[in-house]
Amino acid sequence: MISQEEIERAADFIRDNATKAAQARSDRLHLESFKKAKIAILFGRAGPGKTVAASEAWAYAHHEYIELLDAYKIAVKEDEEIRWLMEAATLKVRVGQTFQASLRAGTI
Repeated sequence: MISQEEIERAADFIRDNATKAAQARSDRLHLESFKKAKIAILFGRAGPGKTVAASEAWAYAHHEYIELLDAYKIAVKEDEEIRWLMEAATLKVRVGQTFQASLRAGTI
């Protein structure tokens, strides 16, 4: 049984973490887009006389790109973590509301 207090705590969690969830998603999407731009920037800095394949390999192996991937990894973790916590809280609210309605209807 889920109490009204648990439902309210779950709803409060959703409300209180909405900004954090939005920021986590924003950071993740920004870094997803920036990865493409960073490769293009590094590709351009690879230097003249290199083949396309050599320039591409240099760009993907560059420490700045590796650092970006590390930041992206963190952003994905934070986004997924808050997303699943929000999902769990949402589910608790829905289940609790259904349970409470069933109690009022006398079906439980």
